[in-house]
Amino acid sequence: LSKGSVRGVLRRAAVEYDSLQIEEHGVYFNAGSILKIVQTYKQVISEKVISADGKYVAFNISDLEQTEEIVRDAANSNLASRIHVDEFVNSDGLALAAELGCVSGDHVGYSSDDARSKANSAGCMQTFLPGTPYILGKELNLPLKKCIDNDWAFSLASDFNPNYNSLSIPFVGSLATHRLGITPLEALIGVTRNPATTLFSKDADNTPGTIRVNGPADMLIINSKEIDGWCQYPGDNPILKTICKGDVVKL
Repeated sequence: LSKGSVRGVLRRAAVEYDSLQIEEHGVYFNAGSILKIVQTYKQVISEKVISADGKYVAFNISDLEQTEEIVRDAANSNLASRIHVDEFVNSDGLALAAELGCVSGDHVGYSSDDARSKANSAGCMQTFLPGTPYILGKELNLPLKKCIDNDWAFSLASDFNPNYNSLSIPFVGSLATHRLGITPLEALIGVTRNPATTLFSKDADNTPGTIRVNGPADMLIINSKEIDGWCQYPGDNPILKTICKGDVVKL
């Protein structure tokens, strides 16, 4: 989270910027500040300024007890949680995310196999961000193939942070296929169908992520005759047209 991205809610919650810590891998709230922010969201929701449906609480802290308190408090206000866990070491964060019913556990590079199995059973999507270890010069060994072999659902995502300034999903697909050994189709599922299942929709027919009869007409047309072309040309933009709700988006 950047200071700019939370400026409004911090002001509303009367949380000072000195409650933020700048550490090696990002900006962190202390637990008291997060709880105050969650309480502020509660007030905003009660005032009907925003709807709780489809809103998320995202945060980075290291104490599992504090994380549990915040997630449960957020859940009481109908705020789902996506938590960043096990990015550099296994802190049992994904197991906690599964136990608490979080929508997703993100990064999860060092989560245990047992935690991955529990997350899959609980419907907590594990989301890998391969661009982060790549740009940090770390070994790229995310267990995507093991997840496929064990039928553990996962998503793939970018990680637009100071340490990784890229929003390119085709590049993420390139890393997954060229460096981590999965097929372009498997990677495509990881950036479309699987993450779409974590989006809130009261009408399952309107959930995006797949092309199907009576489904939402949200899709990308790629500049290739082969489906593999969506992620096999790193550095090039493979998207020919963007269609949203049946209309071609004019950029």
